[in-house]
Amino acid sequence: MRAYLTRDPVADGTHRASVRRAAAQATDDLTRNLIDNAPPGWGHQVSRGERTRVVAVAVRPAEADLPPDNPAQVWRKVTATLNVTGYETARRTALLRVELTLTRAGWRVSRVLGV
Repeated sequence: MRAYLTRDPVADGTHRASVRRAAAQATDDLTRNLIDNAPPGWGHQVSRGERTRVVAVAVRPAEADLPPDNPAQVWRKVTATLNVTGYETARRTALLRVELTLTRAGWRVSRVLGV
């Protein structure tokens, strides 16, 4: 999630650059979905020249409203602290619920809620 949430619209050109940086930790299906769909707020980030950099990440078990862990899939709650620079300087927090799936290549992010 660190690679996906770290963005620089000027250098990246499109939202797809951060998706490609994160692709090694994601399933192919999730990567395709994220490439095809710009995240909410991308246009706002571009118009304000905002660069985001992840400075801290905390991962915890997900709440009870998500499926329980099993040997092939687990859900986790991810809290990422972002430094924002550009039109303004700020610190933001991204709260995501992430599904990890065991693939032949190892554990990969397969779904993200809250993007």
